[in-house]
Amino acid sequence: RVARAMSSDLIERRRPDGRKPAQLRPPTIEFGPIKRADGSCRFSLGCSTVIVAIYGPQSENILSKQLLDRARVDVTARARTGMPGPAQRALELVVAQHCDQWIDSAQFPRCVVSVVVQEQSADGSGLAVTLNAAWCALLDAGVPMRSTCCSISVGVTEADGLVLDPCLEEETCASALCCISVNCHSGAIVSSTPSHGALSEALYAAAVCYAQGAAKVLEQVIRQALAKHLEKLPRTGQ
Repeated sequence: RVARAMSSDLIERRRPDGRKPAQLRPPTIEFGPIKRADGSCRFSLGCSTVIVAIYGPQSENILSKQLLDRARVDVTARARTGMPGPAQRALELVVAQHCDQWIDSAQFPRCVVSVVVQEQSADGSGLAVTLNAAWCALLDAGVPMRSTCCSISVGVTEADGLVLDPCLEEETCASALCCISVNCHSGAIVSSTPSHGALSEALYAAAVCYAQGAAKVLEQVIRQALAKHLEKLPRTGQ
């Protein structure tokens, strides 16, 4: 209701790259770009691209790190250039928390799932791009998961108000940024991760509506990309 109540002037207003407030940049998904990994994905929204590789589940060789009742998620985030810093360490924690939510880790006690994140280009909405790449890479690796989740970034700018999938230019002037993960089957909010600032109750309700609509779009793109990927795989007996 909140989203519908937003003025038609806001809905028709164009952003720096020509999009409407509730419009995603064109998503591009490539499954299996890293052949030596158990699963991998290159995920892009516009000019923001992240590649994620999955190794495992495999036995945890370090006894002190073994979890008796479930698999452990180990995330390594690599900087686009130079050595990893505090931003990469913070990203590792967020990605690990989300993977713990997604993976049915009880099936793999005393094991580890290694997640390697590499940012290739950055033009805003980096966390959402990273989380979507990680989820798709887990899917490519055949890791059992509890649900289908898509992540969407939303921001609030003075010029355009609430915007979906903000680009880097919009992020630099945004008063608030948040990444919302949506269960595509139920529409429920799995997580909400603020980057900075805070959304009012009304703006957050509108942001949830934006994210739920965008998650449905991303789910269809993921399904189509996965179907094309599976068509290229050799079939048993051929």
